[in-house]
Amino acid sequence: MSGARPETFPRAIGLIERVADSRDRHQHRWQIEIDGSTAHAPQLHDQDTYRSGRLCDCFGIPLTDVNHTELADLWSSAHAAWAENQPQPAALDRLRACYTGTGKFGVDELAMPEPWTGDLTSNPVAVTLGIHPGAADPAFHHRGGAWANTTQDQHAGSYAGWAATGPYFGDVWESAHGANALAGHHLRFLSAWTGVDLSPSQVVDFAVFPWHTADWNSSAFQLDPAVLQEFVLEPIVSTGAKWAFGFGKDWWELIEALDLPILDQLGDGGRPYPTQVDHRRWLVAEGPGGLRIAAMRLDSMPVPPKQEETEDLRKVLEAGPAGENVPRTMSLEFETDLSARLRELEMSYMNISRLVQAIDEVDLEISAWQPPATGDGVDLTADGEVAVSVRSEWADFAMEAPSGTSVSPETDGAHRLPLPTAVAARPKTVKKEPKPLGICTDCFNILNPDGTCPMECGT
Repeated sequence: MSGARPETFPRAIGLIERVADSRDRHQHRWQIEIDGSTAHAPQLHDQDTYRSGRLCDCFGIPLTDVNHTELADLWSSAHAAWAENQPQPAALDRLRACYTGTGKFGVDELAMPEPWTGDLTSNPVAVTLGIHPGAADPAFHHRGGAWANTTQDQHAGSYAGWAATGPYFGDVWESAHGANALAGHHLRFLSAWTGVDLSPSQVVDFAVFPWHTADWNSSAFQLDPAVLQEFVLEPIVSTGAKWAFGFGKDWWELIEALDLPILDQLGDGGRPYPTQVDHRRWLVAEGPGGLRIAAMRLDSMPVPPKQEETEDLRKVLEAGPAGENVPRTMSLEFETDLSARLRELEMSYMNISRLVQAIDEVDLEISAWQPPATGDGVDLTADGEVAVSVRSEWADFAMEAPSGTSVSPETDGAHRLPLPTAVAARPKTVKKEPKPLGICTDCFNILNPDGTCPMECGT
């Protein structure tokens, strides 16, 4: 498990493991690995003992289980302290300690922290995730700014009440900054994922580190897994959300750094899915309470996919190990291996997905692939016999193949599935240099195209 441990975790090198002593859910013992040894806490008879902090006396390690209601109360208290320029609640010290940027990378102490926006009580199916809220606009985020005044005047100082309005979709923000592109992308993505036209308040977006910085230094951010679980993941689970989506390489790298169990991967290095952007990749990890954390990575700007692709993405993910594990005729491991081979043949993910779907629809028990006897392509076998042949010279899979040559219930004998042919390289056009016109030997002017001298020298 990577990530720096705060000073309150001086010797803990493992995650706390809950071990049931009996079928009574109120009787537990706890064990923790410390410097390679296992120690046991006294028996705890109720959750109040656990959450009151008495367990902390055993190891010096604070343990909490914060739901979204308690998180809302905590941050409303933090907001009130911030508004009065008072110290933040001590409960937030471990979260704050995860980032050590200084100078222009330091925390803007005048700006209002924003741990999330959206209504936590809206029963979201899915939420979005960000690393940090970005740079502050003093007119909005500083004390006496628009957001501070709105929170106090319209929501009695409740941060949760202000956040639940979806403030970045409103006229106040848009009149100064225009439409918030990031918020709009999240709204469209979550609406497509859920199949519901969500309102701005239903777009719940969490920031892992909620304090504003003028600039962000990723190397100064060392997130403790226990802190992430306490302040972000557990509250998300308690809202009822099943999926949490992060966009960009920072989230991909964060999932890898936290050593979360990886459930699925789509795109390069993983399974195919019908994407219009071949370098779009997804990594899906398992969080607490069955939460699925999905990170998207792009070589360009990490913009979420559009509606049709998002709908296809949900079908693929929920049919895989991160979802309901819908039975398929092709194992996920083999599908990943086959996808990598077909990508070497320059087959798009869209067409690989079509191929896999076609095989699945006719219940072909494909179990292996092999190079063809001649030429380039892939032969797929079932029970040791070639059942599907894929050749690069055949027609584009987007076109309907002739009867008897594509996978269908009517196919008799070997199945043939076409692979998109590589786009023929256009011959390079050699730019012809203009033919020299020559120079008049008398006046040294450049000759006319017909070879005469512009000064009529007679040459």
